[in-house]
Amino acid sequence: MRPVVSSTLLFFTLLLALSAPAAADDDANVLLATRASGDLRQQEATFRRVTQSAIDALDDFEVSWIRPDLDWTDPDKRRQMLSSSASSRLPVVVTAELTTTERRRLSSTRTARLHVEFINAVGGEVTLARTLEFDYQTSEGLLAQIEYELERDLKRHFGELGRVVRISGQRVWFDLGRSANVRPGDVYRIFGQGEPLSTSSGDQYGYLDDHTGIVVVREVTNVYAVADILLGQRSIAEDQWAERLPGSADDYQGQILAKLNDEVAISLGYRAGISVGDEFAVYKDLEEIGDSDAFRVEIGRVRITQVSENHARGRVLRSDHFDLARGLIEPGDAIEEVSRRGDVMVNLGFNSLGLTDNETTQAYTLGLRFASQQNFDVYYRVTMGYLDTAWFAAGLMGAVNRSESFFYGVDAVWTDALGTNLFMSVNAPTPLHQNLRLNTEVGYMVSQDEALSGLNISVGITLISSGQ
Repeated sequence: MRPVVSSTLLFFTLLLALSAPAAADDDANVLLATRASGDLRQQEATFRRVTQSAIDALDDFEVSWIRPDLDWTDPDKRRQMLSSSASSRLPVVVTAELTTTERRRLSSTRTARLHVEFINAVGGEVTLARTLEFDYQTSEGLLAQIEYELERDLKRHFGELGRVVRISGQRVWFDLGRSANVRPGDVYRIFGQGEPLSTSSGDQYGYLDDHTGIVVVREVTNVYAVADILLGQRSIAEDQWAERLPGSADDYQGQILAKLNDEVAISLGYRAGISVGDEFAVYKDLEEIGDSDAFRVEIGRVRITQVSENHARGRVLRSDHFDLARGLIEPGDAIEEVSRRGDVMVNLGFNSLGLTDNETTQAYTLGLRFASQQNFDVYYRVTMGYLDTAWFAAGLMGAVNRSESFFYGVDAVWTDALGTNLFMSVNAPTPLHQNLRLNTEVGYMVSQDEALSGLNISVGITLISSGQ
């Protein structure tokens, strides 16, 4: 008889354990109740998982227990739910109800309404209520939209997701402050809404995130924060999202992974906001100051040409010490994003033509040089001017030995006749060498107009655009 009694007691013990709410974990604090209506009831299990995932993504909430399909509009059942949650040491009850409308006439699209409430289990007051609407064609597409939108909506209303409100130079302002527990030194990723995910029939599945950069908080007020751009100078824009990342700024510093001739790979990729065209300075540490600082010198610059998820490839940019930079750069060297070098040069000059003839023809010139996007060492150029004669030329110039100061090239020239000019150009550095250089060109023209043929010299200044 005893074995039968023992088995019966064990059965009822297990039954009570399964029917009673589980005790909360140390970190869990939420009882989640979900309900889906109509044709969405078949997807209720997935709906519960999607809702739980959105709540668990919040910093201060974690689901411990789920009650499906509970009619919490009934006062008695609602009180029972709140009482069960409080007795299980779950101070927060979240209800999520998903309902649908009738299918639109002559359309495969329907509208779903998601209503979510955060309720204090002890007092019963609603602390947050959110209602979201979605147009959908299939239940799979609807649940994908909910997964994308609900987490962002909740994070926004609990102060975990900010908006970029202003950008000035290397600084960013976003609308989270001390009230959202933002502190100096915090690291935030900046991202925007990318391409939509949809089927060929137009069923919406949400959007891809467009990772644009990483910033480090420097100043905080009660309602906003000021941050320095660590990565993403060219891609961060106003109205993009700001979300906290774990760790400190040192955890998001990049380095050279590998080098082959003038190509390099770096340890930062798309998820860090890196995009094609970004530029990085490469540094050598000369003497360590401490565990996280050192005296360093810039040895070269790299422009990104290909981007993968967690790494990118680029080429060493031309410079007046290109061969030295290419030889010194090696795996492990630190990199730091810098403003991109300008792609446009404006040249103001005074040209003397036909110097090998008895009479010299002169012209004031205005020239534009546009960097090729396929070859970092080539510029397209057009030049026009007038004094003794009208002057127009179009051609190409390339860097000598990947130099920043020495170029050679050829122009097709029209004055009073057609001609061809072979030239050597020198951009001499000035104290403002990033944007202003002195320019001298020496060329030899072959023209149908013999008075313009022969040696010509141009002197002037070159203005270099700021990088974007």
